[in-house]
Amino acid sequence: MKKILSKQPLFVLVTLLAALIFAAGCSSTESRRSTGRYIDDQSVNARVKTALFEDEDVSGFDISTTTFEGVVQLSGFVDESFQKDRAGEIASGIDGVHSVINNISVKSNDTQYGGRDAETRSEQSDRQRMEESDANRPGGTQLNRDREESMAR
Repeated sequence: MKKILSKQPLFVLVTLLAALIFAAGCSSTESRRSTGRYIDDQSVNARVKTALFEDEDVSGFDISTTTFEGVVQLSGFVDESFQKDRAGEIASGIDGVHSVINNISVKSNDTQYGGRDAETRSEQSDRQRMEESDANRPGGTQLNRDREESMAR
């Protein structure tokens, strides 16, 4: 009987130590969320994403969502500015959202920033720079014509 009683304090000490280690593993820090907060954030994130998919003005496929401690960050590309605003409104209306950071970009209708026209304009500006530098050298204009002919082939 004495042996069992003498082991009881050791058992209690080991149990308390294990509980402390487990509790410390589940606690949060400034850069890390607790397990409960992580689950809450994932739930909020899923509800925001679902609401974006259900809205007929916004494409849930084009918008990414990330949630950290109730702050939802939206990113991606939309065609019109009202879609960006609408996505922010949708996210703000979800329970558990404390604030929204709307980093969605609106696609430009000007092809200057993408596609084949952008390459052409870049090539044109390169060609203009070469022409300007060649024009300052003797025989530079002939070099320009030779370059243009070789590029046309």
